[in-house]
Amino acid sequence: MKKYIRADFLTPLITLIGMVIYCIEALRLSPPIVKGVVQESFFPVIICVFGIPTSISLVVDALKKIKANGPLPEKSKDEKWRSVKCIILVAVAFFMVLLFDTLGYWFTVPIYVFIAMNLYDDHFGHYVKRIIYSAIISVLIYALYVYVFDIRFPSLW
Repeated sequence: MKKYIRADFLTPLITLIGMVIYCIEALRLSPPIVKGVVQESFFPVIICVFGIPTSISLVVDALKKIKANGPLPEKSKDEKWRSVKCIILVAVAFFMVLLFDTLGYWFTVPIYVFIAMNLYDDHFGHYVKRIIYSAIISVLIYALYVYVFDIRFPSLW
């Protein structure tokens, strides 16, 4: 079993589990389309439509590689950290979906975008700029949902 505890296998497996939970929680919000109008769960379902098969493919490829070559060689610290970033972002997405109905769009989405930017940027600092970018991205996504897809988010009050 030890040879399977590798980022090549474990990261897509955890991503797959996170995607399935993400899709289930998104579908609990509402059906993706009601009377021909897309709802707030539409975009997460589209992400899952692409993410779940991709994760399955990566898990299968890793298992084939392990079977063909035996245990994989050790990865560098940078390669390991890249895998951890993916797992962290999937976990954050999972918790944001769980909290979305309770805390609302304007709290969860900017925090998620800010965390994603900090995880994948190699330059530390520039936090004010990232907060501004998170706000701009959140406004653009909100405008896309509300004005293009005509989806109303749940209000807190």
